[in-house]
Amino acid sequence: MEEVFLTIPILLFLFGGIALFALKRKAADALVLIVSGLSLLVDAYGSYKFLVSSKNIEKIVFYKNNVLGQVFGLTVDTASIVMSLLVTITGFLVFLYSAQYMEKSPEESNRKGYLYGWMSIALAASLFSIFSTSLIQTIIGLEVMAVSFSLLVNFYGINKGKGWKLFAVENLAVVLLLIALGYTGKSDLFLMNSLSSHEKILAFISMLFAAFAMSSQFFFYSWLPDSTQAPIPVSTLLHSVTLVSAGVIFFLRMVQLMKLPTEAFNLVWPFTVTMLVLMIIYYPIQSDAKKLIAYSTISQAAVSYTVISYGILGQQVGIQIGFYQMINHIVVKAIAFLSVGFFIYHLGTSDLRKIKGIRTTMPAASVAWFLSFLGLAGVLPLGLFFGKMFTIMSTMHGVGFTTWLIPSIILIDSGVFFVVVLYWFRDIFFGEIKLTEALAKDLAKPAGLMIAVVIVFLVIGSVMPWVSLDMVKRIVFLG
Repeated sequence: MEEVFLTIPILLFLFGGIALFALKRKAADALVLIVSGLSLLVDAYGSYKFLVSSKNIEKIVFYKNNVLGQVFGLTVDTASIVMSLLVTITGFLVFLYSAQYMEKSPEESNRKGYLYGWMSIALAASLFSIFSTSLIQTIIGLEVMAVSFSLLVNFYGINKGKGWKLFAVENLAVVLLLIALGYTGKSDLFLMNSLSSHEKILAFISMLFAAFAMSSQFFFYSWLPDSTQAPIPVSTLLHSVTLVSAGVIFFLRMVQLMKLPTEAFNLVWPFTVTMLVLMIIYYPIQSDAKKLIAYSTISQAAVSYTVISYGILGQQVGIQIGFYQMINHIVVKAIAFLSVGFFIYHLGTSDLRKIKGIRTTMPAASVAWFLSFLGLAGVLPLGLFFGKMFTIMSTMHGVGFTTWLIPSIILIDSGVFFVVVLYWFRDIFFGEIKLTEALAKDLAKPAGLMIAVVIVFLVIGSVMPWVSLDMVKRIVFLG
């Protein structure tokens, strides 16, 4: 039962986050790196013990109710194990990056404890949700993430409505989950399969739109681009291993556990395909790098939802490839945001119209930016190339006209994003930059730690598709 070690990172991030609020500057850096480093080591041990075993799933019960079923516990399977590793690895590396990035000004450095505290608590809530066995556990994790990120989005004190918008949308997701809980009378996700087909469909609709709200899909898509006013480290976590991915994982659990009627497939793809079409329209009109990445996040999440929904049709490969797509996206997304962080750190802007000549002024940032943005379009060497390739192959085995519609829209989405990246490439790389004395001083700021973190992410992003492919084959239906 070594898997019980997986609760330790949750507790470390939670109580470490609370302790961080009282610290500033280097003291905050030291504690957060100790907390996140220990969390990574413990999580790696628990994950290793599970992965070398022959088990598909291990359920650990902490509290069970006679009516609601399992309320608190751990669902330990390949999906939750891989995600927890990504959470702890990404958390540690982003905190390492932040130690230098948040030194831009004395004010930001003094508020490191506040920033790290809420980020750490958000990571604890993300892990709590990833391992969730029940609706109640998912609701608690979601609510803690909503509070944490609404405050983090408001970190700079500008346009605070953006943070409260995130809070409102995520609490709408909470309400939808409470409706599902009240309707079914069950909290235990493993008991959802006992519902009748009619009950499953009604519960699924409520839970599906809760997941959509978490991942900024369809009606709820605008909160994610607005959240990019947060510090770069916050945006990195938000778009990669916390809220957005938590929604996708929750949807994966529904498909794995509920044995949904095949009609439920038609409740998913029209919304996700519409989302992809909308993002295709939005890409070309973006001039802010952070917002361009945000719309890409929405698109990539829509692709994961679409492919996972093929599991409703009984295609186990759908849940495997949808998950594979998501985890490769997580790493590429982290690289994209952290590379834009170089622009803000040195130039004070993420406006692509004002960024020129980085090939010579910021060579490391230029390589990271170019590789990550091409990676988001599905270009080698980063893992989304394989994610998109397998995704398109799997969606060609759908039903009716979706066999050509869905892969076509995914290809067009990648193609348009690729063209947009090339459009900005010439000026950003080769344009003439006016090197003033103030700018030269900014460019002289040390960024070695930040560069090292991005290099590590690039290595992870290059090996991830190979390392994770055999792992995702162990993801199976659990209902």
